[in-house]
Amino acid sequence: MDYKRASKAIVLALLLLFCPLQSVEILTPEGSLVSPARALVELYEIEGDLLAITTEVNRRFLQAGKERWEFIDLVAPDDLTQLFTEMGCIECLGATHAHYDYALILGALGGRMTDRVDYFYQEWQRGVRTDVIVLLSGDRTLDPALETFPEGMDSELQLLTHLVENHPLRPMLGAIPIIAVDAPKVPGRGRPTTASTVEQWLKQNPQPGSCLAISNQPYVGYQEAVLRALLPSSFVIEGVGPAPRQMPSTAILLDNFAKWLYFASLEEK
Repeated sequence: MDYKRASKAIVLALLLLFCPLQSVEILTPEGSLVSPARALVELYEIEGDLLAITTEVNRRFLQAGKERWEFIDLVAPDDLTQLFTEMGCIECLGATHAHYDYALILGALGGRMTDRVDYFYQEWQRGVRTDVIVLLSGDRTLDPALETFPEGMDSELQLLTHLVENHPLRPMLGAIPIIAVDAPKVPGRGRPTTASTVEQWLKQNPQPGSCLAISNQPYVGYQEAVLRALLPSSFVIEGVGPAPRQMPSTAILLDNFAKWLYFASLEEK
């Protein structure tokens, strides 16, 4: 018996006990909305083909030009939280394989980046391995009103690098390369976006491979869709992440739904 392989299988089985949800989708393989997504748009009386639905969802729910902490909240209809739970946006998502070519840690505010590095550490402890770590971040000016960081630190990428280098995970990584993607500010946003960090990484001509994308809920599905839409089809993407510390607001859930649907629909073109 291959005891090393058997032990990894046991670890991943235990992992799925903690995070029973696996890859999440907003569209079926045929390009239709999955059942809870369809129920959500019907709840708001949005009809039409995929293009018409995507356009109307973005018109109603996308809070363009605002950061999440600036959103105007919306009244939640009955069953909204249940629909997002059924779409896989609330519970934690765990890795389904023991090995990936890349681990992609996505940038965010400091607290969320801490959660993402912690979650990667948990995955590592459960037997998940990767050949390369990529920090998808960039030149966002840190905000002392919203996050904590060492004195003299300026950018999100510096903070994410600091969090990785000073984490109990770091000694376990050994000589595994850590690639820091320093995406510039997007004009009009004052920071990089998920899409712009991916585009910046592509400029480094990464070799195709399997990618474990580490985010946190409710953003896992959306950010996985961004990666799928922008990376060549020779990359295989799987998003994972912990459950939210507290239930996201209705505005955040609906804005995230709009972005997720938009990027998922790009894959259908």
